[in-house]
Amino acid sequence: MAHLEIAGLRKSHGAVQVIAGVDLAVASGEFFTLLGPSGCGKTTTLRCIAGFIAPNDGDIRVDGASVLNAPPEKRGFGVVFQNYALFPHLTVAENVGYGLKTRRVPWEEARRRVGEALAMVQLFGLKDRLPRELSGGQQQRVALARAIVIRPRLLLLDEPLANLDAKLRHELRWLIRDVQRAQGTTAIYVTHDHAEAMALSDRIAVMRNGQIAQVGTPREIYQRPLERYVASFTGETNTLEARVVAEAGPGRYRVAVAGSELEATGPAGLTPGTVRHLLARPESLSLAPEGAAGVSVRLDAVVYVGAALRCEVVTACKQRVVLQVPVQRAYTPGETLSLAIDPAQAWLMAPGEAA
Repeated sequence: MAHLEIAGLRKSHGAVQVIAGVDLAVASGEFFTLLGPSGCGKTTTLRCIAGFIAPNDGDIRVDGASVLNAPPEKRGFGVVFQNYALFPHLTVAENVGYGLKTRRVPWEEARRRVGEALAMVQLFGLKDRLPRELSGGQQQRVALARAIVIRPRLLLLDEPLANLDAKLRHELRWLIRDVQRAQGTTAIYVTHDHAEAMALSDRIAVMRNGQIAQVGTPREIYQRPLERYVASFTGETNTLEARVVAEAGPGRYRVAVAGSELEATGPAGLTPGTVRHLLARPESLSLAPEGAAGVSVRLDAVVYVGAALRCEVVTACKQRVVLQVPVQRAYTPGETLSLAIDPAQAWLMAPGEAA
């Protein structure tokens, strides 16, 4: 296990600044994810950590010691790529053991460690096959085994599930997490998929334009985003303009929304008159008959999606809101209803652009 620190990291390609001053600290044994859209700088950050790219400025320290002057093969990191990067002429066992061979690990110990790594990824029975004889999911398991067999100080994973179908992604994300936990390795994971990030991570850094927009646990990132960009990139959102009317308690406020008053949570120190964006995730919303407490809305569309009804409603201010409701009650487009928002889940964010 290793503690990672990144301080003032910057990287430019010509006039284009890809990383614009990244500061991060990752605890020993933590599963830490860099989350963001294509071009936000997350892969470049990972490649700087790995040593494949030299930053223009800043430092990368592992257990307090800078690794900037160490070549990739001397850093002791395991890397799992999106495209597997297996040697086509080597068997599964030979691919997994390649890093041990270059490190001159004795043959008997190397054989034992390869067997252990293949057992962890559930591929021991395929150790004599060539990569071309494996499915995409199996090849990615080989790549994971190859990365962990060297007992890396850091495990770096660059979009490792991007080329797999939905079912395989679901299966392998749990395998990656189980393997990381079993070894206790510090892991840095890069993805654009918020569901992967939420499921796997101890903490997440949401990136935008080469900078860190917010760092927090999955729950903090999802339920308490600092701004609309973070909220919209971590799940389906509804945002309504809200004006603070009064403080209702520590971190609780009465707010005016779409002609109604309701209660919401938010950061400390908001004063009456402050305008914020009210985040209301679909699961925090419910519908009630017209006249009940809440925001008056018109039902615009309703779609049966199996376990629930997906409804779109429109407020008097022409703001569109999406939610899911139980299938037991029938709804008719055009009817007027009351939209209730769970105050414990309604969160006041700073104004800003969405992703």
